[in-house]
Amino acid sequence: NLEEAITQGGSSQISYQWQGLTVEGGLSFIGFNNPLSETNPEVAPFSYATELSGKLAYQLTKTGTQLTLFARANDRLITYYPAMEDGQEVARQRSQDGFTLFDGSIAQSFFKDRLSLTAGVRNILDITQININGGGGGAHSGGPNLPVSAGRSIFVRANFNIVSND
Repeated sequence: NLEEAITQGGSSQISYQWQGLTVEGGLSFIGFNNPLSETNPEVAPFSYATELSGKLAYQLTKTGTQLTLFARANDRLITYYPAMEDGQEVARQRSQDGFTLFDGSIAQSFFKDRLSLTAGVRNILDITQININGGGGGAHSGGPNLPVSAGRSIFVRANFNIVSND
């Protein structure tokens, strides 16, 4: 169904740096198309949800080590699904809970910034699924929960620049 998905919305971001501290914040307002609105005038064409994002980073002066924390908070989303009532199709409401994901990392450069090592944790709170209230059945229905992430993971990344910055 991805080729039929329609979204609309907007976003804005702000960033502030002071000495070794970086603070960033973002706000997105996204509308997801409700296909039932084409046949049911009670259903709005789009259901909207807000997403807040943030980044807090600090670079240690002596070592150049970068400590970073990322966060993304997703608002509750209300959508609609068709149901039969007295032989007629009606729209029923479904809501999925909001959720917040946190990631953290530590990065260090070596050899005049030619080698960069980063280690971190994605999805620190280990959020794997969220609650859905309202039915809907259908071929892709998995019950009262919706998977949103594979869970907590640890990563290590190494970058080596073969061209000197000098």
